Amino acid sequence: MHKKDEISEILAEAIGHALEATHGDMGPVVDNFLEIVDTYDLTKKLYQPTDSLKSRLQDYSRWRQGSHEENAGEIMEEIAALVFASIRGFSLVKAYRSYDGQHDLVVSGDKGSWLTFLHYIGIKRSQDGEHETILVEAKNTDDPIDNSIFTYLCYFLQNKFRNTSQLGVFFTRSGATGFAIEGQRRVSLSDARATQIIFYATSHKFVVVLDEDDIAQLNLDGAFPSLLRAKIQDIELGTGLRISFDPNNAIEKDLPPYLARHFATD
Repeated sequence: MHKKDEISEILAEAIGHALEATHGDMGPVVDNFLEIVDTYDLTKKLYQPTDSLKSRLQDYSRWRQGSHEENAGEIMEEIAALVFASIRGFSLVKAYRSYDGQHDLVVSGDKGSWLTFLHYIGIKRSQDGEHETILVEAKNTDDPIDNSIFTYLCYFLQNKFRNTSQLGVFFTRSGATGFAIEGQRRVSLSDARATQIIFYATSHKFVVVLDEDDIAQLNLDGAFPSLLRAKIQDIELGTGLRISFDPNNAIEKDLPPYLARHFATD
């Protein structure tokens, strides 16, 4: 292993252990330290796409070009699960069934690097060690997700996962209504973008949206944490509010076979 890579891996673990040992009290110090060690490409060590993810991203691209058969919903769910499995420190993915019959995911980690990842993207660990899981929903549809779908994830994040998660992530093909596109100047309060800002202002929790352009970058080392960090900062800047924490439990189900095959254990 290259010496620089080895140092990056040691730093990722050490930062997470420091956050865990001090219950997040070292957050400001860690923020400054992360700026200093950026030369070691820490984000590239926090996220390195697995071969399985790269393969499914290629399948997705061929499916979009019409040269490959796929179940639209399943491949997006697989990509979402495999993206999180590519995060250093990831340990667990569980599923629950959403209102439309699709499997939404709850992901978490149990190593220092996972805490470093959360801190880097802007999720600060509470003194009780809460908010270390992430709620994920995949929507592979022609149309952007509308306000009703967006609000549904907000509801689950605030009520079903009150104590366990501060972040929800949509993996989509077409984004969400009201989010900025080239030439757009106005956002209706009925749109998902407005709901995103209002939800953060009232709950201090984040729901971010990845679209097809974002997904195209997920085969690059370091891309995912960088994308999440930028999207979370965009929400914070849009409201001017600080992050706080609020605590709860999740409904757990077995992963469906097409997801479980990626996480088989002996």
